[in-house]
Amino acid sequence: MQHVDAAVNELADALGPQIDELVDEVMHRIREQLPVLDERLRLQLDAPMRRSAHGLLHGALAAMRSRRHDPVETPVEATEEARAAVRAGLGLSDLLTMYRIGHQICLDRSMVLAATTVADARLRAEVLRITSRFQFAYVDGVVQQVVAAFERERDDYVRSNARRDVQRVRDVLGGAHFDAGELGYDLLGPHRAVVADGPHAVAELRQLAQRAQVRSLVVAADGEAAWAWLATTRDLELPDSPVHFGTGDAQEGPDGFRESHRQAVLACTVAVRGGVRRCRYDDVTVEAAAFGDETAARRFVIRELGTLAQPGERNQRLRTTMSIYLDSGHNAATAADRLAITDRTVAYRLRTCEEILGRPVAGRAAELQVALRWGAVLGLFDGS
Repeated sequence: MQHVDAAVNELADALGPQIDELVDEVMHRIREQLPVLDERLRLQLDAPMRRSAHGLLHGALAAMRSRRHDPVETPVEATEEARAAVRAGLGLSDLLTMYRIGHQICLDRSMVLAATTVADARLRAEVLRITSRFQFAYVDGVVQQVVAAFERERDDYVRSNARRDVQRVRDVLGGAHFDAGELGYDLLGPHRAVVADGPHAVAELRQLAQRAQVRSLVVAADGEAAWAWLATTRDLELPDSPVHFGTGDAQEGPDGFRESHRQAVLACTVAVRGGVRRCRYDDVTVEAAAFGDETAARRFVIRELGTLAQPGERNQRLRTTMSIYLDSGHNAATAADRLAITDRTVAYRLRTCEEILGRPVAGRAAELQVALRWGAVLGLFDGS
């Protein structure tokens, strides 16, 4: 039995470094198999879904190594995801489908890795039997607590007047129409949408609307996120605060209400993922495009940059030099001034980049600029 336990632990150790890849695969498969997760819902639920997947995988592997017979401990990220799902209007059956998808992916990967970590066929069969039973028990235990959290949040949601306001807004975003009296805001006029994510986001947006001195609609969305529409075409002066802000373009009418919000959600996602406080959609359209299909975007970055996409101070210097050189119109002297280094150092770093890439930087300028911006916002360069 000691031998079996060691083999199970070895399989868990092999799964550990693949957690990020597994999370990406889970997210991709969910997008494929759950059409109810349209672009708006995917962006809204992206962060809680990813946090939940990471928490569940880390928790499962820790329990698999040493606490296979202990009661299941549900990660707090999983119950937070359940609450976010309710606020996003996702059904319980859809949430459970996400768990089934994740479970199947983990089980499939366990079987693949066991073929390399356990050479003996009989021992491998026993390890997979134990692993399979454990994973089923773990998911079953987690799901019971997740369902309870989902139902509690749904009950609170139905009873809350504020939640009803959010539901009206969700209905409008889904294509419904309300007059100004029902919604408290005129859909037929001009709009500039703002999305905020962080502590006291609702209060921050209300203060923003007061400073702008225009009609507005502000609702709490989910978690620490809040949405606003201001009846103005002016650019907004966003405050310096701990909150992440994203703003959309100025638009007109009901369709503009929806489109400006879509843009603001994307801009705020770029702000959160990029670690900045304020993003205008017009400034980050390239970064925003990475979130349409993150798996494909990551593959594009790795294809274009190769080992330059890996973390590390040396690669960071090379990427920064290449980025500023391309942004400077391929002018090495301008790039050197901006970097406060010599022309010769710029030239040396560019030659090093080209040796790694296997082709001239100038010949792939557009692709490299996109890859550098996508890699940064997706967290590839810091190892996330």
